[in-house]
Amino acid sequence: FDDLLPSDDGALNFAFGAKYAALSMPESDTYLTGGLKYEAPSGDIESGAIELQGGGDGFFDLFVSFESALWHRLGVQTSSGFHMAVDRDHDATSFHASIHVDYEVVQGLFAVVETNVLTTLEEADRTDSSLLGSFEGYDVLSFGSTRAGTVATMGMGARYRLGRYALFGLVYELPVTARQDIIEFRIGCDLVVHL
Repeated sequence: FDDLLPSDDGALNFAFGAKYAALSMPESDTYLTGGLKYEAPSGDIESGAIELQGGGDGFFDLFVSFESALWHRLGVQTSSGFHMAVDRDHDATSFHASIHVDYEVVQGLFAVVETNVLTTLEEADRTDSSLLGSFEGYDVLSFGSTRAGTVATMGMGARYRLGRYALFGLVYELPVTARQDIIEFRIGCDLVVHL
């Protein structure tokens, strides 16, 4: 990205939504949820003449997720959905799916493996591919590219239980498909709090 466009910084779009637990079985840590999220075009990142956030009419994300504890130490979480552009000329519409597997190696410490896939279903025509090639912004930005495709990544890391109600995680992720989009690698961290 730095080789093609001037660097810039700013806010990403703001998103909000709701989930509904269609299946809730706490005794086996099994949950099936569905949800809808709206991403408002509220960000302000631009790079050169390309608007990366804040334009168009936003996105709706319709998704379903499943989580279950298998055996005593193994947990699986999956999610899939459609990230649908409201203004389909301005932004691309895509399908996303992920699977997360964790295994408790010792008490409170979990090894983590994740796979994420994002595939463009309908391209936009805001940014011509002759300018950027096949960049679409993966799951971070929206270039509105005229030539996008599928990117899959794999991540490995760990989570550690911080007391009874919180988990802290760290993962290293890199592309496993020939098409990388904007992802060379990334490091992610999260804090999960159970209330």
